[in-house]
Amino acid sequence: MLRQILVPLDGTRLAEAVLPLAASLAEKAQARVSLLHVLERAARPSVHGQPHLTTADDAQGYLERIVREEFPPGVAVDWHVHRRPVGDVAHSVADHAEELEPDLIVMLAHGRPTIGQRLFGTVPQQVIRQTSTPVLLVHAAPDRPAPDAFQQLAVSLDGRAEHEVALPLAAELARLYAAPVRLVMAIPTRGMLTGTRSAVGQLLPAATTEVLDLAELQGVEYLREQVERLQAAGVAAAATIARGDPADVLSQAILQSGADLVALGTHGAAGTAAFWSGSMGQKLLDRVSASFLLVPAPAAP
Repeated sequence: MLRQILVPLDGTRLAEAVLPLAASLAEKAQARVSLLHVLERAARPSVHGQPHLTTADDAQGYLERIVREEFPPGVAVDWHVHRRPVGDVAHSVADHAEELEPDLIVMLAHGRPTIGQRLFGTVPQQVIRQTSTPVLLVHAAPDRPAPDAFQQLAVSLDGRAEHEVALPLAAELARLYAAPVRLVMAIPTRGMLTGTRSAVGQLLPAATTEVLDLAELQGVEYLREQVERLQAAGVAAAATIARGDPADVLSQAILQSGADLVALGTHGAAGTAAFWSGSMGQKLLDRVSASFLLVPAPAAP
């Protein structure tokens, strides 16, 4: 499933933290890596404490050095510099993804977001909004280097088919690293329903409780079927389902599983769009310090 991996780099050592994982993925999957640097118009003099790459020649030399120093000889790597400076780096990355058609984009999730990023989303989140390509956000922190492998995966599911889109790629990553998968699902309590469902719950409390009980039973059966499919494909799998606030339940289950990679289908909402839509992906990103595999889900009918 992994034939080509796109790795956008901004020229900093911080962004380069994803390279060991990208090299590991490429080597295990026998995939090709495409490195990308996009020149930014009116760029700040420095980024993450390092001088900004401002010319195409500098960027070309930088990517050539990365190929020599960061990838083993057996990994096929090409590189591309977007030579015309752009004002919207995320849009340019998404355009290159549509052109190159990679199976995965690998980017670093780093730093505390600025006010502007909270409003409009970080560059990786903006990329997710503009591409149909899965994005692997690699988590790194000063006390926790970026991984070069995964030990435990968690996949967030809600029973809807459009949110199962992350399962095939998550299963492939689990297979590549011989890592077990934990499926997690949350069923809300009656008091946590919102909108018209909340009004119905207040008017018909007993009936609403029965509906939620039935949803939990259906969820157990749904997860059992998904676990059996994964196990039949040679992936060690188990599942957790619990009642409560979905963000609380899912984040707690993920933390308890020890997952270092969380996979979920997402509609790509970021920034204020995520705030108003109640994006579960954004809530988990804020609560769980793991890497995230975000797979664009089709629009709900």
